[in-house]
Amino acid sequence: MMKKASIIIRTKNEEKWISICLNAIFKQDYKNFEVIIVDNCSTDKTVEKAKEWNVKVVTLKEFKPGNAINYGIENSSGDYLICLSAHCIPKEKDWLKNLVSDLEDEKIAGVYGKQVPTSSSHYLDKRDLFLTFGNDKRVQEKDSFFHNANSAFTRKTWEKFRFDDEVTNIEDRIWGKEVIKNKLKIVYEPDAVVFHHHGIHQEADKKRAKKIVQIMEADEFKSENLCEYKGKTKDILIIFDREKYDNFRLGLLRKVISDAKKSSVFEDIVFCGIDKKALKQAKESGLNIFDRSTKDYDTSLNDVLKDCLLDFENQKYIPNSITLSSVNYPFRDQSSFKNLVDSFYESAFLPTLYSHEEKRICFTRGEESEIAINNQLLPRELEESSVMICPFGFGCTLNASDLRNGNFLQKRVNLIPQLNQADMIEISTEEEMSKFEVKFE
Repeated sequence: MMKKASIIIRTKNEEKWISICLNAIFKQDYKNFEVIIVDNCSTDKTVEKAKEWNVKVVTLKEFKPGNAINYGIENSSGDYLICLSAHCIPKEKDWLKNLVSDLEDEKIAGVYGKQVPTSSSHYLDKRDLFLTFGNDKRVQEKDSFFHNANSAFTRKTWEKFRFDDEVTNIEDRIWGKEVIKNKLKIVYEPDAVVFHHHGIHQEADKKRAKKIVQIMEADEFKSENLCEYKGKTKDILIIFDREKYDNFRLGLLRKVISDAKKSSVFEDIVFCGIDKKALKQAKESGLNIFDRSTKDYDTSLNDVLKDCLLDFENQKYIPNSITLSSVNYPFRDQSSFKNLVDSFYESAFLPTLYSHEEKRICFTRGEESEIAINNQLLPRELEESSVMICPFGFGCTLNASDLRNGNFLQKRVNLIPQLNQADMIEISTEEEMSKFEVKFE
């Protein structure tokens, strides 16, 4: 005798899909089933359309994916529990039979089926579905991948391993990890096929992907820390300046040199400047010197730093990373340089800067008018618009090739969100420092 299957369908404004989904379900060869619709307060005609079929509808006001599944199961009575997305359409009449066929084995915690795109699916979704769901059946003993858009498990298993009620994404992957950890198996069944319009990555939605990755990286899928694998690298620091020096500014220079040496990060330190006293001080401190005094004073900073790097490489070696810094941040913590370089390697060599998030309105000054960069005056709890302030002279670590090629801040960067406004105070003169009760030797 066929065991009863409870098909749990979570819905939110699925009017377009719900009829064709239910039509395919009620044509199945496996007849002993019930359908539980867990609706998240749809504002379209989803519920009305669903009630044209013999289904049970329950409503959930505050939606979280795992909680919705658990709630649907609590309102069901079947021995087999099926999760199906409302926009997934069973392709064949034997879909349900094939999906539950392995569940009699008590070592099988769950089964997930194949997903294929519709003709109108986004090309990225088509690619991802073709790559993820192949034609070979798999029994997973270590791989915890599981996908609730088209899946099945027993009530007995669910009673031991409920879905996480609180997570906002990948409740199925978390569940999969838990059952694998408990020496159970997961089966991929390619003969249980559904059409899935938006695929598993939803047209490469970046916000969704970011949320998913944040959950995954906090768990077993945490990205490797490349800093642990870098071995002995040649990392250099370039201190750049084009100002004239007095005794106070020489003190600022001595402090940044002292902090850099104490960090034990840099193979070499280069001073790139125009002032003779500063160049002399740097040389006496054991630094490499790049004298800008004979260069065009109006040359862009990028070109000056590039020339400095090329000069260093011609004389010594090609560094693995370059950290750029000015002397103007005396409140910089001594660990800042090491954290900066470590984060550069951890990011897989993205240009790396410290940053401070600013939610107040910021303007960019143009020739004719000022333009607000973030001008959404929303309540604080709803506010998302912000600007990341990155004081370049505080520290920027990048690859040598990026500095040679220029425009290294016009692509992806790695921002370290650790600065507060005190860290960012820029001091260039003794008069400015006199406002603070701090002195430098």
